[in-house]
Amino acid sequence: MHLPALTLYHAFPTRSCLIRFVLEELELPYELVRVDVAAGAHKHPSYAGPIHPHGRLPALAIDGAPVHESAALALFLGDLRPDRSGAPPPGTAARARYYQWCVYAIITELVPLSKIAMNTMFLPEPARRADIATEGRAEFAEVAPVVARAVAENPYLLGDRFSIADALVGGCLWLADQVGELATHPVLQPYYRRVADRPSFGRAFQP
Repeated sequence: MHLPALTLYHAFPTRSCLIRFVLEELELPYELVRVDVAAGAHKHPSYAGPIHPHGRLPALAIDGAPVHESAALALFLGDLRPDRSGAPPPGTAARARYYQWCVYAIITELVPLSKIAMNTMFLPEPARRADIATEGRAEFAEVAPVVARAVAENPYLLGDRFSIADALVGGCLWLADQVGELATHPVLQPYYRRVADRPSFGRAFQP
């Protein structure tokens, strides 16, 4: 398969770390373009609009054409390296679960964690809202047992083999660890350790 030229627009610690994790895990060559979020570069007209319509991260240029949405990017990249993605065969129920977890990570798991992180760590003190952080904790309390049940009998979401679904679901747990939610839900800790011990994780989740 022809591999397209890939350029990841990235800033630590944003969800672009998840896509960097996927790229590193799949051993895909890519160019890393750092976006200075602290300086507002993600809202500059050179980025907001032509690269990402909402001025957010990540964005991935594929042969020069920018694409966004983390789950879509991860699934696309997995298709480039089916030998390393851990994706089950198309048309199977296992493949449906693979899609399920990739989307679940971004839509259901990461949203409450972001509420906590923004309102306890990232926003300036005057802009933080304790009620939104509390809401995020309550929502994540519903997510944690769902993920825990999925890995109760197997090391990874789809069984014995690591997949891109684990890169997203397990990668989101990095943020859970940062905001103290892994301590609250210790049943997730062994799974997170298995994911975080991968060399690709270490390369992705660094400033």
